[in-house]
Amino acid sequence: MKKRGATAQKMKRTGVILLLLVLYPAKAYGSTAQDIAAASGGFLHVKEGGLISALTNEKEFIPAFEHTVSDALRVCDAAEMIYYPFRYEGSNVVYQIPPDSVELLLTRQHFVEEWLSIHVPAIVPAGTDRTAAIRMIFDYIVSNYSYDYGAPDDFYSIHDSQGAYRIITTGQGICSGYSKLFRGMVEYLPFTAQGIVDYEAQEVFHIPVAIVNWTEGKEGHEWNAIQDPGDGLWYHYDLSETVMEPWGYERFHLSDLNIAGDGKHGRISEHIYEY
Repeated sequence: MKKRGATAQKMKRTGVILLLLVLYPAKAYGSTAQDIAAASGGFLHVKEGGLISALTNEKEFIPAFEHTVSDALRVCDAAEMIYYPFRYEGSNVVYQIPPDSVELLLTRQHFVEEWLSIHVPAIVPAGTDRTAAIRMIFDYIVSNYSYDYGAPDDFYSIHDSQGAYRIITTGQGICSGYSKLFRGMVEYLPFTAQGIVDYEAQEVFHIPVAIVNWTEGKEGHEWNAIQDPGDGLWYHYDLSETVMEPWGYERFHLSDLNIAGDGKHGRISEHIYEY
């Protein structure tokens, strides 16, 4: 489980889950502070390589900022910065993310992007269909990484482990690291309109992967969901729980009822989706 006491909650998207196109055109990852600001909807502005927020209330700023980072940098988490620096201007709080903190996220994003470009084509060969490709990525992650049992009890490690960077570089991760890595690998895959992986095609599409959160008090958990093109429903993939129980119940392509029925994912109505 992921401790939520020190890590701020993410932007909540509850209620009815809108059906999305299962394949969407290639989307460039954010690579500059300007790209992060552009994904914020206007509340973030760039200043000398850093970011300044127009939101001054902590309860508004933190979830909005974390949602923005998740949207712009698909394999990163704002909490990897550990702190959200701010200053006072009179009685007002001004959240100002300095250039070095922005650079930390961008450097990690670029590192993971490069890793994906090298490793994903070797893991999922051209000609693989959609179902088999997702299966190959799930199996690869489960077989090659272990759970970091010490991270949730260490303030710095739990923050550092929120994105895909740490799990790739150390070989260990927690639920949020697993969910970002799975998202990055699946979303990297280039599909033709027929749903076949093709790394040479000019016009390709990508599968959008949601991050799903559930919290209970100061404890929380994070996993993935992908919409199935056949029935339009979202199915769940929990890699960290599968890694922790290699001899037990595999959390692969599970329905809402099945994922909620194992007692480790709360009720369906409590799930928070990050697209």
